[in-house]
Amino acid sequence: MVKHFLFVLKLNLKLAMVYLIKSASWNSEANKFEFILKIGYTKDQSAKNRFIGYGNHNPTIEILFKIPNATERHEGALHEYFREFRIYNREWYEYREEIIEFFKTHTTAESLDRDLPEYKFTQERQSSRTVRLNKFLDFVDSLEESDLKAQLQNYLDEDGSKFRLRFLYNLDKSGLLTDSVLENIPENNFGKYFKILGADRIRANNYNTTELDKELVYNTPEFKQNLANIVYSEFHEGDVISKKDVKDKLKDIYQRVGYKTAARATELKRWFLIKDKEVNTNGKRLVYFKLVRKL
Repeated sequence: MVKHFLFVLKLNLKLAMVYLIKSASWNSEANKFEFILKIGYTKDQSAKNRFIGYGNHNPTIEILFKIPNATERHEGALHEYFREFRIYNREWYEYREEIIEFFKTHTTAESLDRDLPEYKFTQERQSSRTVRLNKFLDFVDSLEESDLKAQLQNYLDEDGSKFRLRFLYNLDKSGLLTDSVLENIPENNFGKYFKILGADRIRANNYNTTELDKELVYNTPEFKQNLANIVYSEFHEGDVISKKDVKDKLKDIYQRVGYKTAARATELKRWFLIKDKEVNTNGKRLVYFKLVRKL
């Protein structure tokens, strides 16, 4: 346990910062570009690469403020403090002068401690997090010296869920990601991402846990059954329907249930045995779907 304590202490001593970023974003409803804000957190050792990455992917990015030595706890407090302006996910907000002025007048972690409402994990969450962390450290210690052990010793140095998922994705592609590793990873849903969705879906979602959590919901029996019930209420055995009409109806169904995926006519084969049927329409022979029976 002494070794574990020193390891965790070493992690906690790394300098960190909370930052405010301005970025241009397309507002489809207003049909124009507008500025939005991101409140984020990073460790100083990875800040340079992270900010370079932001700039490479979005040339409109501008780093407005940095608060050195601020922690994830301060970031969480800021997210709660400005939650009425949140646009999407946890970190993106409307461009508001209230946020700009707050960062102008709060340049230190001490000033955040002084003026932000207290924000902390419940004792239960703290305890659960500590248990998962210690379980992971014990697991790594129990491994024989190997490439896997050497790599896993660097896992907690990865800054945030996105980078840790990419770490595990690379581990999977190198053939080192076992069920035992997934069972001992501290993050709750990471094992489910790999076992239920698979590594390719994790990468396709750009390691975004918000999108991956949605896909987990889509893969629950309850969601699948609800979706199937709606599909069977809209389509029936014996129907002969054009591919365009199939696509349009599936798109409407997906929107109703919050299924965030593109609708394709061929997806109807998940619920029906289908045969192609040629139909003569105004002298043109078009291919329709005939729904033979439910699956």
